[in-house]
Amino acid sequence: MNVLIVEEALESQHGHWFQYLRDMVEDGRAAGHRVDVLGHQNACPEIRRTLGAHPVLRRSVWQNNSERPRRWARIRSLIAHNRSLFEDVAAWAKSRGERYDLTIFPTVRIDHLWALHRLACHHRSQLGRLVAIFPEAQGSWNQEGKLISPRSSFPLSVVMRWVGRAAASSHILFATESIGLIRQYEAFCGLRLSYLPHTTSMPEHLVWKDSGKKVLDFGLFGFMRYDKGADLLHQALHSNAFKPQQKLNLHVQWTGDYKLPNGELITQDQQLASQGKVNYIPPFKTSEEYHTWLTRIDAMILPYREGFYKDKLSRVAIDAALVGLPMVYPRRTWLESFVEEFGAGVPFEPASSDSLAEAVCKLAEDHRRLVNLALERRNRVRDAFSGRHFFNLLSDSLESGYGHL
Repeated sequence: MNVLIVEEALESQHGHWFQYLRDMVEDGRAAGHRVDVLGHQNACPEIRRTLGAHPVLRRSVWQNNSERPRRWARIRSLIAHNRSLFEDVAAWAKSRGERYDLTIFPTVRIDHLWALHRLACHHRSQLGRLVAIFPEAQGSWNQEGKLISPRSSFPLSVVMRWVGRAAASSHILFATESIGLIRQYEAFCGLRLSYLPHTTSMPEHLVWKDSGKKVLDFGLFGFMRYDKGADLLHQALHSNAFKPQQKLNLHVQWTGDYKLPNGELITQDQQLASQGKVNYIPPFKTSEEYHTWLTRIDAMILPYREGFYKDKLSRVAIDAALVGLPMVYPRRTWLESFVEEFGAGVPFEPASSDSLAEAVCKLAEDHRRLVNLALERRNRVRDAFSGRHFFNLLSDSLESGYGHL
């Protein structure tokens, strides 16, 4: 296939976008597909070199998230962003004279939907089928099983319905990254999205090995945000329930302080650091540094909050499973079903610091059995989240018409 990937977040290596797109592009090319990439006009040299990304896109929705704009300013921004995306992609397609089978937009928001609709209407002969991936959850389920979405997401629901039912919709595939999110979006906007796996790869030599060390190393990696639950881990380590039978080294990647909904600022816990219970490490600057740490630790701690990860996947969890690392994870989330099929670990009761502390200790005690199970399932997760599987699903959709995958 001839594939175009359009991602304005490809500006710096900050965030997970670079590694995610790199895996997608490299796996696609290895499978024999031709893959072109459009990135932000200020894309750093590493992105241009590694992905062969063309610096085309003038705007990025990821640049202006510090403050919520006023209503009319937000509307003007939406119109300008959609117009800019349409013009940039249309100009690229016209100047290159290429004919693509697929054009993939990996992280779609309301800022992009009108542009996608216009591109499908006016440039389908050049861009082929447009694939719009929605990776973010749009709400959470209450105890009655009803999806509760913030009022701010209502415009997205309306626009998704409109674009999804418009004449050009047969040339736009709406997709997301988990079965739970498919159910969520159906409740959110009445459309049943298709499933496309989050592409993740790991060099074969990156795998947990028994070094014979007597002290286990556990890690918490990823962005420091409320949904990630680092504050809950702090509480767990202060809890009387944290009584490991052996010494543990806990390494927490600290990307920055964050606030709880009540305004409390969460910072590095200096008491835990001085007691040797936590080693705070700086953000990873390269994928290689991240990979080194994945092979240095013996398990991954994921103290995530249930409401945010009920349906949403975690790339860190997939990466841990690819290396053969067992993990601590919250019950009643995507992680629970993921570990049951692809990984190994110990669950904890969400929002309970005592339960989290007990799970960490239990994993340490049962580490040998759990790591063996995780290693047995590595090939299973490698196949399910590979770029090869991703592109095979898209290729099948082209051959079978424009229905769901």
